[in-house]
Amino acid sequence: MSQEISVLVVDCHNLVRQGLSRILTDEPSINVVGTTGDDSQLSQLASKLKPNVLLLDVNLPNVETITNSLVKTHPGVNILILSTYCQIDQALALLTSGAIGYICKDATLQDLVTAVQHAAKKEMFLDPTVAKAVIDQLAQLQTPKMQNDSSPQNWLTDRELDVLRLLCEGYMDKEIAKQLCLSIRTINGHLRHIYTKLGVHSRTEAMHLALEQGWVSLTDK
Repeated sequence: MSQEISVLVVDCHNLVRQGLSRILTDEPSINVVGTTGDDSQLSQLASKLKPNVLLLDVNLPNVETITNSLVKTHPGVNILILSTYCQIDQALALLTSGAIGYICKDATLQDLVTAVQHAAKKEMFLDPTVAKAVIDQLAQLQTPKMQNDSSPQNWLTDRELDVLRLLCEGYMDKEIAKQLCLSIRTINGHLRHIYTKLGVHSRTEAMHLALEQGWVSLTDK
């Protein structure tokens, strides 16, 4: 993103807050505008600092209630949940409460930066571990019947279909680029075209649509 992303880091542990702040501050596109471990200060800080992204520790008491309340009172703030252990039920509950993304504390630095960048653009981001679990659930519900005129081959190129299939298998952008022997910039371009053609705004929406419609099956690998 060309515009600087302001981030408020909220974590129960002081050392974790300091570490996250230092890591994110090293990224040129990100500015950490504040940190806190006190959930009672969140609403006041969000009003004062107006961050693009609020990185929220899942271990805060009543984190679902906090998330839901912040979304209602500060609709301009995008909440990215940071979890110690990735749990699909926990992720779904927090996304339902209004969080824009969910990432684990053992994620790579690049994944954390990518998650913040997606959140700032109001694009949902899921940790790959959770994404695969979501895909597994959708795969159990998907129906294979499709009308001929609804086939994605009618509007997606072969390469875009390859990217979409790998996306649905839970691969991140860099991994897709490696699988297809393409540059990360080329993959990002394909993803933008896929989103536009499918009428979606994020990788998660694209995955949901592809699996829901039966365009991609995990057994096709």
